[in-house]
Amino acid sequence: MSGAAITTVEALESMVGITLAGVTRFLKEGLDKDYKENLY
Repeated sequence: MSGAAITTVEALESMVGITLAGVTRFLKEGLDKDYKENLY
């Protein structure tokens, strides 16, 4: 039981981590793009 719970938590953490990394990268690229467009 505890083994399955740990595996589930690790799977969720890896999924959330990947999602957060993707969102962060997406937002950063979007902000950089907006910033450069406004700058020039």
